Amino acid sequence: MADEVIAAIQEDPAGAMASALAVASGVVLFVGPPDCGKTHLLGAVARASLERGRVTAIVDADIGQSEIGPPAAIGMTIFRSAPSRFRLRRPDAMAFVGSVQPFGFFLEIISGIVSMIAKARAGGAGLILVDTTSFVSTSAGVRLKEEMLLRSRPDHLVLLERGRELHSVAQLASACGFCTIHRMHPSLGAHVKPAALRKGHRRDRFAEYFRSAPVLSLELTHLGVHGSVLLTGRSLSAQARLRVAELLRVPVIRAEMAPGRLSIVTAVRPLGVNVDTVERRFSHLHVRVFTGAVLNGLIVGLEDSCGELLDLGIIQRCDFGVLALAVTSPFTDPAAVHLIRIGCLRLDRDGTDLGAIKPGEV
Repeated sequence: MADEVIAAIQEDPAGAMASALAVASGVVLFVGPPDCGKTHLLGAVARASLERGRVTAIVDADIGQSEIGPPAAIGMTIFRSAPSRFRLRRPDAMAFVGSVQPFGFFLEIISGIVSMIAKARAGGAGLILVDTTSFVSTSAGVRLKEEMLLRSRPDHLVLLERGRELHSVAQLASACGFCTIHRMHPSLGAHVKPAALRKGHRRDRFAEYFRSAPVLSLELTHLGVHGSVLLTGRSLSAQARLRVAELLRVPVIRAEMAPGRLSIVTAVRPLGVNVDTVERRFSHLHVRVFTGAVLNGLIVGLEDSCGELLDLGIIQRCDFGVLALAVTSPFTDPAAVHLIRIGCLRLDRDGTDLGAIKPGEV
């Protein structure tokens, strides 16, 4: 039955594959391991399609090695003519992920892909090419690709494999029967890049994106905050905050209560024995103690009242006393910002990766 719905698995060389997909319609999902030539093949398809006068969109969901927009976000651009190269600082639309590693961000990646495909369709793209992360070496990575397949429901699925690492994805696509499957080996010229080279690419892309970006002042009083346990609870009174400070024996900048938890921000890191005292005093709550610089350097997404991503930013500092953020961002209209999504990647303004925190750590 499946054979009547999908085409047979193909072993076309890259040139023939690009020519065949250039006249296709709908969504093409590209999946493969690191440095298999996936992005190169996607570019060849896009160029061949545009040379035929077709409106073509690229959705770049390779969040660690982005070409359409900055890393840590999914970028989408609609092309009506072939550019000199498919690398853009600012895409037509973006979805925030907040990390350059997929693990822990499956929901953000999948929902972002679906959203960008919808925007590409609304913009009149007849062919939509979706690049994906190369996270396929573990069962979690394969599961992510399977969910991408089920949620995006592409018309064509291109699998580049060095072995049979994506066989379960092909099986699932065959069973569902809504797309044509194309399986091929990486091109002979594809080779694995050193980790340092990939990291340098991310640094350069971030540096390019945030170069000359001003510092935006955002008052948090009327803004929504997502992705952090901080700035989302009820502030303790000055008297209650003083009692907590006496227990910790350090100045407390902010203390806030939320169901089941107490979050405390201090000027300096308290001694562990004093934190233990607070935890015993509030034994019915999960107590978290942070220093005032805890949010500094974290990448954020700035969204409007409809949940549309306006731009990315980097937190320079948070004034917990007056509830204000200083954020480096190309975006310049603080009045348009209604929601701040806090990511897990720390960056310097020059794009240097300062490390990452775990989801839910702050």
